[in-house]
Amino acid sequence: MGPWGLAALSNSVPGTSGRWRVAPLPQWGTGKPVLGTDGVSLHAITADSPRKERAMRFLEWMSTTPEAITTRLSSGRSSLFPAAKNQVEAASRQFKTDFYDGQDLYGLVTDQARLLRTGWTWGPRMQATATSLHNGLARLWTDRAGYLLVSCVASGQTR
Repeated sequence: MGPWGLAALSNSVPGTSGRWRVAPLPQWGTGKPVLGTDGVSLHAITADSPRKERAMRFLEWMSTTPEAITTRLSSGRSSLFPAAKNQVEAASRQFKTDFYDGQDLYGLVTDQARLLRTGWTWGPRMQATATSLHNGLARLWTDRAGYLLVSCVASGQTR
């Protein structure tokens, strides 16, 4: 799951706080570890917008200031990992990690982000796999979490 999923998981399985941890993805080869991306956010201004400059100033503020990052994360419904490297610290201070027993999630994500490979291309069945995974995560029960997670991933890979 990408950084966006940290809040999504905690909101999907209430009552399981402190039982979850995040780990780096396993690597197939040890020579040069790499990762692909799973989702990003994009903000756009339409060509016919009557207030392009104002919209651009807002998008710049929203994406690059500690105040905006803090405001977005204060709801607990977002686990934004800012593209602006100088905002990662502000985000890490704001995002509550109790669900993950206080684990340094932003430190882990920062380390993993260094492994992102450019030129990544998704396979033809990735959307079905992602949908199956997301639906399965939403149905997790703590006593069956491992079984359901493996089942939903396997189901998505065989469709």
